Amino acid sequence: MEFFKKKKTDNLVKMKTIMLKAGNRSKAVLLSIMFISVFSLASAQNISIKINKRFLNSPISQKVDRKKMTFEVDGKPERSFVIRLANAEPEYWVFCDVTALKGKTLKINYEGDASGLKKIYQADEINGQDSVYKEENRPQFHFTTKRG
Repeated sequence: MEFFKKKKTDNLVKMKTIMLKAGNRSKAVLLSIMFISVFSLASAQNISIKINKRFLNSPISQKVDRKKMTFEVDGKPERSFVIRLANAEPEYWVFCDVTALKGKTLKINYEGDASGLKKIYQADEINGQDSVYKEENRPQFHFTTKRG
């Protein structure tokens, strides 16, 4: 992976140098924008999962900054949202119903720490199903969502 990043960096630097020598300022600016875009995309991490269960369970931590997560199916965006994906011990878990995607391969792109992606798993029940609506301090007279 490091070789790939270094090779890409070397090529972009060479292209930028050539454009600057050519004296075409607008092309140099455009190339600089492309250069920044490539490196911001390179920081995004991804995994692919063949969907065969009802839910994706994801670990959440309030200690982590929100980052964008995107689900893609067949190269097309399915969902996009910001999430505090836990890279260490999760404080709680959230779920996503992926029943409609059964049999398809889901690519999950995440702009944050990739270690949290390894903790996402499929199941036919949400994580903590046995304690939903039984938590301490949960209102008993008003509707509240299961998680989140």
